[in-house]
Amino acid sequence: MSGQRNFLTSLLTNGASEIIQKVSRIAVVVVVARVMEAEAIGLAAAAIAAGDILKSLTETGVVQRIIAARDTALPGVVATARRLFWLWCAGLFAVQCLLATAIWLWTGETLISMMIALLALEYLVMPAGIVHCALAMRAGKLTGTAGVAGGQVVLANILTALLAIVFPSPLALILPRVLTAPVWLIGMRRLHPSTPAPISEAAPVSHFLGFGACLLSSEVIKPFYKEKSLRAVELLQDAIDDPRFRIHKPEGAIFLWLWFDELPITTMELYDRLKARGVLIVPGEYFFIGQEDEWDHAHQCLRMNYVQDDEAMQKGIAIIAEEVKKAYSEQ
Repeated sequence: MSGQRNFLTSLLTNGASEIIQKVSRIAVVVVVARVMEAEAIGLAAAAIAAGDILKSLTETGVVQRIIAARDTALPGVVATARRLFWLWCAGLFAVQCLLATAIWLWTGETLISMMIALLALEYLVMPAGIVHCALAMRAGKLTGTAGVAGGQVVLANILTALLAIVFPSPLALILPRVLTAPVWLIGMRRLHPSTPAPISEAAPVSHFLGFGACLLSSEVIKPFYKEKSLRAVELLQDAIDDPRFRIHKPEGAIFLWLWFDELPITTMELYDRLKARGVLIVPGEYFFIGQEDEWDHAHQCLRMNYVQDDEAMQKGIAIIAEEVKKAYSEQ
């Protein structure tokens, strides 16, 4: 019974935290939209986007490795985790500062370069609290960790709204993220103040590599390819409205399978026509070698790679649509 009560309490607390964060974010959007110019908002958004791309690389598996560690191995794991995260965050801080410098030298834009450099200061705060955060989660204090993170977000939103009113500049959207970072740090250290006693023998770095690789895949690589895949599907469906056209369900990889039912020409011939116009696909016939029975489906499917820039993909899909329409008209 107590377990159900704890679960319900945790659920309600996390739900309330999410609602408060969303409400405060909406309030910020309303205030910023009223007092700031679109150009200023765009500059801040660009700086935040650049910072968030690098910040996603902080998902190194350190937290997950601490949570999964056996009690006997925990002191060594924590010792290695603390060193690794300090080194990693110091490296990301340096990289982001170099990025800001490069943008300034290349474009001469002082403000956006300064904002990107300011956001890098978050990396100097994170390492001092990440072990405490991981240990709190290991101890089951998920409501507490969610509350600390949510409290930082709400405070940052309030500061953003106030700064936007008093000082309507792109910096009003950047400074609160840096100024409230110590709130997260203090909150995590108070939530779980104790850490295992230091030891001379730390856990091998190799124990962390598997966790980091998995997280890099799930947090960075997978979302990138998923977004590319969805964008390709959207472009294809907009360009080809023939009811005989279908897309096999995307399930990973870096390509889509396209099916043109009742296509009057083979995909080998379609390949030649597309190649003549600068578009390369893989004909379906190559994937049905050795079949004894002739199957029309083998001549109606093709494989299209979608890992390319958006402009090139739009042009290529437009050409595919034109050639497919032309082929169907030959029936």
